[in-house]
Amino acid sequence: SVSRILITPLVGYLLSRQTASATAACIALLIIAAITDALDGYLARRLKMQTGLGLVLDPLADKLFAAVLLIELVAFRDLPIWLAVAIIGRDLLIVAAGVLVLGRRHVPTPSNLIGQYTFFAIVLLLGFSIIRFEFGTHVFTYIVVLLVIASLASYGIRFARILQNRMVAPYVDRPSFRILRVAVTAVILAICAVILALEIWK
Repeated sequence: SVSRILITPLVGYLLSRQTASATAACIALLIIAAITDALDGYLARRLKMQTGLGLVLDPLADKLFAAVLLIELVAFRDLPIWLAVAIIGRDLLIVAAGVLVLGRRHVPTPSNLIGQYTFFAIVLLLGFSIIRFEFGTHVFTYIVVLLVIASLASYGIRFARILQNRMVAPYVDRPSFRILRVAVTAVILAICAVILALEIWK
């Protein structure tokens, strides 16, 4: 989790270089960040080393990484300021609410499924912005905005229930929903991959 925070200054430096090799290095670092994000959670569950600190630190590291990278993309890739403000504002609201809930009810709130999809979409948006892939950037701008709204509503309901001492049932991921999500995600990524390949081929 900490490694994702530490590499952000290097990403900012590479973005400022505005060269093909620097852009490739940025994408490599983004892939490393995504791998560490998936790996630390997997290892914690596999080795049964989940802790309250880990539940808070992992999403916090994601939010800090994304926030710093968004600011760097506004400066070096002309990412719309309103989009960066919307994403960072969402993260600040969730962190503030999480701290409030932790202080009052001593209940850490891990990221939920919508939050994980939101972060995944944000990572793709950042990656497409880095390589200046306009089609992918436009598509994922709309996807990210929709997921930001949905995740805020989801977290808001969850936080409210915890503060009211009401039962928060764990999310049950139905196989049919999982298949639908994976299929839709695969189709969107396939379309983006084909268009990107055609642009590179030109």
